[in-house]
Amino acid sequence: MRDFEEELDLYTKTESLVKDLDAYTDRHCDIMKYLASKGFFKLSEVALFEAWLQDLGGLGVSLP
Repeated sequence: MRDFEEELDLYTKTESLVKDLDAYTDRHCDIMKYLASKGFFKLSEVALFEAWLQDLGGLGVSLP
């Protein structure tokens, strides 16, 4: 039951997520902030994503 509860958003918010992604037109680096503003992610998850992007940059990975 716990697994189902943790995945419940996936089942109930997928259509909204697809619509929001389709409407998104800004830079990819800001997409997590945008999705957090729509309730799909927590601000703490945005911070982790930004740290991951910095780590990728430190490794020489360039993003499109």
